[in-house]
Amino acid sequence: VRPRVAFYSLIAVAYFSAFGYLFAHRQLSEFSIVRGAADKPFSLLPNGNVSNHLHLRISNKSRQTETYAIQVSSIDNQSQVSLITPVNPVIIDAESMMTVPVYFNFSASFLRGGKLPVRVK
Repeated sequence: VRPRVAFYSLIAVAYFSAFGYLFAHRQLSEFSIVRGAADKPFSLLPNGNVSNHLHLRISNKSRQTETYAIQVSSIDNQSQVSLITPVNPVIIDAESMMTVPVYFNFSASFLRGGKLPVRVK
């Protein structure tokens, strides 16, 4: 066997092994939070609270229908952040994606430097 053939064969085996491993251990759900192009960064509500309108994009890569419950909390666990969404829990068919509008409402007094870190679960 020539060294070049053995070398290329070894690289091909390593490549396909890595591909198989990564495919078998991929994440079956993917989440991203995006702001719509026409959306304002925030709105002030009549009661003085701040409302952020965002879109939660959920991708179900599994072969079965999945249910996702959306919850929100502040990072410091002291600020009260309420989540408003038209659908919760979200049911997504197999191998499909859904975008859900979400509103995060909170008191403006919780802002630090114009920001309030939150955790979406």
